[in-house]
Amino acid sequence: LTSALPRLSQSGIGGAGGGGGSGRGFGAWKPQELANAAWALGRGAHGTDGADGGGVGREGAHAAAAKGGAEAFRRGLHRALAARVGELNGLELAMVASALPSVAGDDDESGLLPAVISRTSTLLVEGRLASEAVVQLREGLLASAAGPAAVPPALREAFEAQAARTAALLRRVSEPGDASQEAVRALPALGLTTLGAQGTADLLRALGLLARGANGVDVRGDGLEEEGEEEDEDGDDEPAAYLQGVPTLDEEGGDASPQVLCSLRHHLLFSAEQEGGCWAHRTLSEPGRVLRSGGQPDGDGGSALALEPVTLRFARDRDAEFLALSAVLASARRAAQEVGAAGGGWKLHGTVRLHVTHTPCLSCVSAML
Repeated sequence: LTSALPRLSQSGIGGAGGGGGSGRGFGAWKPQELANAAWALGRGAHGTDGADGGGVGREGAHAAAAKGGAEAFRRGLHRALAARVGELNGLELAMVASALPSVAGDDDESGLLPAVISRTSTLLVEGRLASEAVVQLREGLLASAAGPAAVPPALREAFEAQAARTAALLRRVSEPGDASQEAVRALPALGLTTLGAQGTADLLRALGLLARGANGVDVRGDGLEEEGEEEDEDGDDEPAAYLQGVPTLDEEGGDASPQVLCSLRHHLLFSAEQEGGCWAHRTLSEPGRVLRSGGQPDGDGGSALALEPVTLRFARDRDAEFLALSAVLASARRAAQEVGAAGGGWKLHGTVRLHVTHTPCLSCVSAML
């Protein structure tokens, strides 16, 4: 539970200190420690991953419950946070918002939800919410028991403005020439890693990358078919991918692994013009392969990397989705060498499908384009 853990045994979980949130309990805690504890306990209770694939998970929640009083501690923590919410900065407030109860009636007496909403509005008026905090606060409030009604109008407008700027910049990635590279390199200036789970789904839909299913991503690149034009190679017509929590990755540890996993499938027609004007064709098929964040990229026959990763908090060239898309291009380059493509030019036509266990970052979304 990050910096909060050393204090748990001292604050009296379920006792006067933990429940009351003052004196020998939460009164001595720093605002960041309160936010850290709320975030970590919330992640444990929901059994979800933390940012970029990390998190406490179900094991952490079970361990806390085994000590007894974990629920009383959480309620006391929320009461303390409601009383001291004015001390939280934007990112700390976003951490707390991510831990808000998602079930109506749960922990209502703490008053934390209205306190978070009020503090959000105050920070917006004062211009003290970073772009990342805007996204995370919206995400947390949307997931709360109050749902969309919990999102203040000013926060909704701020997020929509950010989403519009992001979509406009990413549309330029598909433009030919230098405009594409300039757009990719401008992504860090947005101050964002993602637009959140729902915001990213909306972004992918706006960019034409979202499959027919409500939670699918049909990744298309230059020369690939429009969605729905080609039946899946095994004859089904399933949604292309989940943004989060894909059952097909369970055997690979998708629930518990700290790494982001990406399942890659593709069925592509490779075409290249050879010397003399003849065209060579190959079928490039991948029935199913799982790539992990932090893995090694595919060799590409000595060619320079075609996809350009972006540094968003850290370098994204080893993100699972980026590795998957790079693997597709590496396969095409190897085919080009095998057929002796004139000038190294080639075309792809078909379908690439990604199943991902975490919301794609903006660098990976730009790679999809």
